[in-house]
Amino acid sequence: MEETIKSIFNIDGTALQNKKIKSIFYDHESFNAEKKRLFDEAIESIKLIALFNDETIHIQAYKDDMYVYEEIYVIAVELKGDKQTDRIVKLIHLLIPNPVMLVLYYDNKIHLSGSISRINKNDEEKAVLEEIYQSLWLPVDSNDVVYKNAVQSFNTKKYSYHTLKDFYEDYVKTVLLSNFIAILGDYKCNATKCDIISLAPIVDAFENKNTIIKNLRKEQEQTTNFGERVALQNSVLRVIKELEDIKNQAVSLVKKYE
Repeated sequence: MEETIKSIFNIDGTALQNKKIKSIFYDHESFNAEKKRLFDEAIESIKLIALFNDETIHIQAYKDDMYVYEEIYVIAVELKGDKQTDRIVKLIHLLIPNPVMLVLYYDNKIHLSGSISRINKNDEEKAVLEEIYQSLWLPVDSNDVVYKNAVQSFNTKKYSYHTLKDFYEDYVKTVLLSNFIAILGDYKCNATKCDIISLAPIVDAFENKNTIIKNLRKEQEQTTNFGERVALQNSVLRVIKELEDIKNQAVSLVKKYE
């Protein structure tokens, strides 16, 4: 799968690394018994696939009072299963202060994520994690044109080469846009034209409403009171209507950036 990931990102030359790094996490100062158990039980291997910086891809670094982008890591994580994705993603982004293009893979599917971190004013060797953005699970060998387009959009040669910050933000936008497959059943929007501020609220709201519907339907199954079941069904219908509103927002955004 590592070769497939290199191909998807279109990585070549001096940016390639191919280093096993799972053991490095165990030496982190905050890596307690619970985190070790998660890594042991859920992760087969972790590799540094590529390193993007001024020397390897000739894109200038970026630094201001809040953010620093001097190096970007491409990290591939082979999972033993797909049940603890969220915990693994959050932990790895939390432990690595640098921007990371994180790819989890299992059973011919990939799950991508990126994060936005700002400088820790008290310790510049550390970062304050602001937000994590995650993709859907994407099949890498699907004949479905929608999934093919989504996977092909991670070609880094199409990202902005202005600064490493612009380059990484294009990756994050591509991660966010993959979620539009679930929202609209399609993948059309151009990541280089969109912005994170427009994309993230739509993706977050869609996920939140689906979680609410799932929980309401679970409550319906558990209650035997007819009045409660009716009230819960009305709540489900209300949230479904809100989902439609979110889909309409997504449609408008796609049309805006076509």
